[in-house]
Amino acid sequence: MFGGVRLWLLVVLVCVVCCCVPVGVGALPVGRVYELVSPVYKGGYGATSVTAVAPLGGRVVFGSVGAFAGDPFDDLTTNYYVADRGSGGWSTAGVAVPATVAASSGVIDFSSGLGSALSEATLGSSVGGSEYGGTEDEFLSHDLGLPDTETGFEVVGASFKTLVGEKGTYLSASGDFSHVYFESYAEDSLVPEAKGTASRLYDLGTGGAGGSSSLQLVGLNDKHRVIEPTCPASLGTAGGALKPTAFDAVAGDGARVFFTTGVGGKCASQVFVRVDDSRTVEVSRSLPPLVSACPEVPCLDATGRAPAEFQGANESGTLVYFTTTQPLVAGDVDTSRNLYMARIGCTTGGEECEPSQVGVTSIVRVSQDTEPANVQNVVTVAPDGSHVYFVARGVLTSGSNIEGHAPVRGADNLYVYDSATEGPPVFVGDLCSGHDASGEAEDIACPLEGSQSDTKLWTSEEPEAQVNVCSQPTSECVGDNETGRFLVFSSYAQLTPDDFDSAKDVYRYDSTTGILSRVSVGEDGYDANGNNSLFGATIARNELNPPFYQQHDMDSRAISENGSRIIFTSAEPLSLAASNGLTNAYEWDETTEGGGGVSLVSTGNSDQPVEDAVMSATGTDIFFVTTQGLVPQDTDGQSDVYDARLDGGFPSIPAPVEPCSGDACQGPLTNPAPLLIPGSVSQAPGDNITPPSKKTTVKKKTVAKKKSKPKTKKKTKTKGKTKGKSSALSDLYAKSSIWGAR
Repeated sequence: MFGGVRLWLLVVLVCVVCCCVPVGVGALPVGRVYELVSPVYKGGYGATSVTAVAPLGGRVVFGSVGAFAGDPFDDLTTNYYVADRGSGGWSTAGVAVPATVAASSGVIDFSSGLGSALSEATLGSSVGGSEYGGTEDEFLSHDLGLPDTETGFEVVGASFKTLVGEKGTYLSASGDFSHVYFESYAEDSLVPEAKGTASRLYDLGTGGAGGSSSLQLVGLNDKHRVIEPTCPASLGTAGGALKPTAFDAVAGDGARVFFTTGVGGKCASQVFVRVDDSRTVEVSRSLPPLVSACPEVPCLDATGRAPAEFQGANESGTLVYFTTTQPLVAGDVDTSRNLYMARIGCTTGGEECEPSQVGVTSIVRVSQDTEPANVQNVVTVAPDGSHVYFVARGVLTSGSNIEGHAPVRGADNLYVYDSATEGPPVFVGDLCSGHDASGEAEDIACPLEGSQSDTKLWTSEEPEAQVNVCSQPTSECVGDNETGRFLVFSSYAQLTPDDFDSAKDVYRYDSTTGILSRVSVGEDGYDANGNNSLFGATIARNELNPPFYQQHDMDSRAISENGSRIIFTSAEPLSLAASNGLTNAYEWDETTEGGGGVSLVSTGNSDQPVEDAVMSATGTDIFFVTTQGLVPQDTDGQSDVYDARLDGGFPSIPAPVEPCSGDACQGPLTNPAPLLIPGSVSQAPGDNITPPSKKTTVKKKTVAKKKSKPKTKKKTKTKGKTKGKSSALSDLYAKSSIWGAR
């Protein structure tokens, strides 16, 4: 009896001790410290998402339905805020266009390096906002380092009249927002050249420093006429391909833009590049002497060619990848689907020339072999064009990978091509397409369940595959071709000897050494070293379609620029500290003793799964959203953005006094226990905090899910994400008009 009592007391003591341990102690990787990024008081609501992260990690944009930090809108739509890290903590400012500037507006994109935000606005002034009052629209660029005031917004291009009932969709922009691309399918055209044609792809430009603004069609020839009046033009490839893409279809400075448009009566698509708004070059064709010169597009042989599909380009617009069944190089007789690379430059030699002298200087068949290549599609392209990863069912090399496996005819073979060497592609591994199958070949390393397939890597707009991207010339990247050397991806295939589960795992491939490593392993071998098979692991879904910040992984970056750190999520308890049975965030660090160690980044005991985990390019910062109070200042019980930062932390300060009362304060009944470690000081509450409106009606924009309140609105799924990204932003670039956002 006394033994039973002692055992009972021991259990109680253990429970008390465990409950008293501060949240997150022992969970973070060595050297990382939690910092509170979003302010404590957010107009009564929580932060909903990590929207964009700057490469160096010192700036982040996040969303919230609350109105604070100067944002004028309290209509329960998602507002966007920029947080900057200072020596004493993170400070927050609004991003929205002031109501005194525009009757309605909406943020639609963020620039390279997260230096600027792009908004669409209807001219006028309306404190309450207006849905349909304006007839003139404009795009506004806002330097995120400047105050969110009237003087901090600059017009991109010229204002232009909109028509009643006109629908338009924002597509993409150059890295500096000097060129903005959108589609409009109004009954009446916006420029004379579009009248009576199916072409509706527009380029709104400022003309550069000191230049005049312009609005013109993209699908034009050198005579300023629509290439094919009956066929629409698309940025990159918008239709026909297994995975439509416009990755780097717009060069960083906007001087070149790649598009596809049909030719002939069947509108068979061909790939073109528009140079400096004055010269158009047809890319997807053979070069002389195999064919005659092409003085004007479409070329004379265009109607007899098979369709071609844009697959991606480099940021300078000097290199482009595309697929077609049309043989294009000497000795090429393969009529299966092949991947080609074209270089765009000066046909007269040299690096600089007039637009009239720009053309295709060379074409290489990437999927080179003597047998049919049967390219399935491209997985991803490095932003500098140095590497392209693709899937083909042909045997394109006689070599094997580092595990001793060789490509199999008919299987979904993953290859990498190096544009610097222009040698044969290198085999990475065979992926899974269903029950014991890789493509048309049997593969016992694939799952027994037929629905578990890797085909989304190359057939959908939601791939889980990224390459490392060097953010700064002085950064400590490794390898001869730094950007694109490493590929991180999710796969059901058992690609390494230590993988013997049927669940999806995360892998890293090193194209320089050929080493393929499984990333989603257990911490110190815990949970059968990640082979439990109950839950899979995944990286954030990225997109090869615009807008700019998404196609450059600013909202989904999972790998550091030197490839040594990877962030992934899994509901599998890969750490002893992961006790909540929910999805948690983990970091794989190659520099860990023994190489490739995994550590828990989220606490592992939250009552909410981790849905947002984004890494800075340097790997210094890992941002995520949680309702847990991980620093003493976080006392409101609402969801917040945190940064698990290497060598981070700020001097502790007392928790701020809540600046609201009554219905304006919607925090928890009791405050969570504070974490007794150095944390972040948040933005001090001020008079600019706007309490939420009590009205229940919502304007045209869809309401994002409020994670931290019992009563929730319907959450609109953002394309390419499973997390609560802004439904308003999604509507702007994917579904609805770019006009009348608010």
